[in-house]
Amino acid sequence: MHLNSLPKRSARCWAPAGGGLRVLDLGCGTGLGGEALRPYASLLVGVDLSPDMLKQASRRAFYDGLCEAELTSYCLLQPDRYDLVVAADTLCYFGRLDDVFAAAAFALAAAGWFVFTVEEADGDAVAGYQLNVHGRYSHHRDDVTRWLNAAGFHPHLMRHATLRHELGAEVAGLVVAARRV
Repeated sequence: MHLNSLPKRSARCWAPAGGGLRVLDLGCGTGLGGEALRPYASLLVGVDLSPDMLKQASRRAFYDGLCEAELTSYCLLQPDRYDLVVAADTLCYFGRLDDVFAAAAFALAAAGWFVFTVEEADGDAVAGYQLNVHGRYSHHRDDVTRWLNAAGFHPHLMRHATLRHELGAEVAGLVVAARRV
């Protein structure tokens, strides 16, 4: 799934009429998601570790702010600030997701939405995730649900999807929309 299609696929859950959301794009990279998120946002902030990626994102001019930071640390400095936190094709760089989910919940206002993708693990993963040969992690659906619940989220949407193509093959994953309770 192309990054730009993430909000369109899940927007029916969280998109209010007329937008106006305070949106955080975790792992925004070069800003490809900015175009898709902008119509929903009165404030759109992107966070990424790479200054070179952020330079490219700033050229796209969709973001109100860009911050070079590790995403969990950034979220923990933003209590109740955002209505929507998005992490598209980002969580594949994390093993356990419980700290990331807790940080996202901290940054979200009451009843805010967390929309993200994860690569889906096969039956061989231990501890809820596995490191794959391509250097990214995949996660078990049940563990994603468990970590979300522990962080105070209720998953409303968890759909199978092709996240991208790599070396000519589809990368299977999940699109998830969860609400902070």
